[in-house]
Amino acid sequence: MKNGSKWIALVLCLLLTLGATSALAADSYKVGVMQYVEHPALDAATQGFLDALKAKGLIAGENLTVDVQNASADQATLQLM
Repeated sequence: MKNGSKWIALVLCLLLTLGATSALAADSYKVGVMQYVEHPALDAATQGFLDALKAKGLIAGENLTVDVQNASADQATLQLM
Protein backbone atom coordinates (compact mmCIF):
# COMPACT_ATOMS: atom_id res chain seq x y z
CA MET A 1 0.00 0.00 0.00
CA LYS A 2 1.40 3.36 -0.94
CA ASN A 3 1.99 5.94 1.76
CA GLY A 4 -0.82 8.17 0.44
CA SER A 5 -3.27 5.26 0.53
CA LYS A 6 -2.41 4.64 4.18
CA TRP A 7 -3.28 8.24 5.02
CA ILE A 8 -6.53 8.02 3.11
CA ALA A 9 -7.51 4.85 4.96
CA LEU A 10 -6.57 6.43 8.29
CA VAL A 11 -8.62 9.56 7.60
CA LEU A 12 -11.59 7.44 6.51
CA CYS A 13 -11.45 5.43 9.73
CA LEU A 14 -11.18 8.57 11.84
CA LEU A 15 -14.12 10.23 10.08
CA LEU A 16 -16.24 7.13 10.49
CA THR A 17 -15.36 6.85 14.17
CA LEU A 18 -16.00 10.51 14.90
CA GLY A 19 -19.27 10.48 12.98
CA ALA A 20 -20.56 7.45 14.87
CA THR A 21 -19.45 8.77 18.25
CA SER A 22 -21.20 12.11 17.82
CA ALA A 23 -24.38 10.42 16.60
CA LEU A 24 -24.84 8.05 19.56
CA ALA A 25 -26.89 10.58 21.55
CA ALA A 26 -29.81 10.82 19.09
CA ASP A 27 -32.81 8.62 18.18
CA SER A 28 -31.96 8.52 14.49
CA TYR A 29 -28.52 8.73 13.00
CA LYS A 30 -26.87 9.99 9.86
CA VAL A 31 -23.42 8.79 8.79
CA GLY A 32 -21.48 10.27 5.89
CA VAL A 33 -18.60 8.46 4.23
CA MET A 34 -16.23 10.33 1.94
CA GLN A 35 -13.91 8.13 -0.06
CA TYR A 36 -11.16 9.52 -2.28
CA VAL A 37 -11.02 6.53 -4.60
CA GLU A 38 -12.79 3.22 -5.04
CA HIS A 39 -10.62 0.47 -3.60
CA PRO A 40 -11.55 -2.98 -2.26
CA ALA A 41 -9.85 -2.32 1.09
CA LEU A 42 -11.63 1.01 1.59
CA ASP A 43 -14.95 -0.48 0.48
CA ALA A 44 -14.46 -3.34 2.96
CA ALA A 45 -13.63 -0.87 5.75
CA THR A 46 -16.84 1.04 5.07
CA GLN A 47 -18.88 -2.17 4.99
CA GLY A 48 -17.25 -3.41 8.20
CA PHE A 49 -18.11 -0.14 9.90
CA LEU A 50 -21.75 -0.37 8.76
CA ASP A 51 -21.89 -4.01 9.89
CA ALA A 52 -20.64 -3.00 13.34
CA LEU A 53 -23.32 -0.30 13.55
CA LYS A 54 -25.93 -2.88 12.54
CA ALA A 55 -24.74 -5.19 15.30
CA LYS A 56 -25.44 -2.34 17.74
CA GLY A 57 -28.97 -1.88 16.41
CA LEU A 58 -28.39 0.89 13.87
CA ILE A 59 -29.93 -0.34 10.64
CA ALA A 60 -29.73 1.58 7.36
CA GLY A 61 -33.19 2.65 6.24
CA GLU A 62 -34.70 2.26 9.71
CA ASN A 63 -32.85 4.40 12.23
CA LEU A 64 -29.71 5.09 10.20
CA THR A 65 -29.17 7.21 7.10
CA VAL A 66 -25.93 6.49 5.23
CA ASP A 67 -24.50 8.92 2.67
CA VAL A 68 -21.55 7.36 0.83
CA GLN A 69 -19.71 9.58 -1.65
CA ASN A 70 -16.73 8.68 -3.81
CA ALA A 71 -14.50 11.31 -5.43
CA SER A 72 -13.10 8.87 -8.03
CA ALA A 73 -9.59 10.23 -7.43
CA ASP A 74 -10.64 13.74 -8.49
CA GLN A 75 -9.48 16.52 -6.16
CA ALA A 76 -12.12 18.98 -7.39
CA THR A 77 -14.91 16.50 -6.66
CA LEU A 78 -13.43 15.78 -3.24
CA GLN A 79 -13.46 19.47 -2.39
CA LEU A 80 -17.13 19.72 -3.39
CA MET A 81 -18.02 16.76 -1.22
